[in-house]
Amino acid sequence: MITYSLIFLIALGCIYALVRFTQERARKAEWLRLEARLGEAQRLETLGQLTSFIAHAFTILCPLCLGTAKWPGITRWKIAGPGKTSKKL
Repeated sequence: MITYSLIFLIALGCIYALVRFTQERARKAEWLRLEARLGEAQRLETLGQLTSFIAHAFTILCPLCLGTAKWPGITRWKIAGPGKTSKKL
């Protein structure tokens, strides 16, 4: 014969299991959300580093391309307009 206390304990066990299941599901959802945010932050950091590298390279190479650099061993050319010839400086 099943007593009321046994039914109460079974019901309490079921409620406990349901609460644990719900908490675990919420924990997993939070973990996935945080992983997604971390991935986005890492992508943005990588993009920032790449942008910084490109800007630095442009700053260094732009004067060389325009002929305004004064580095030893590098020949500079004066770029002439249309119909004129360029000459070595």
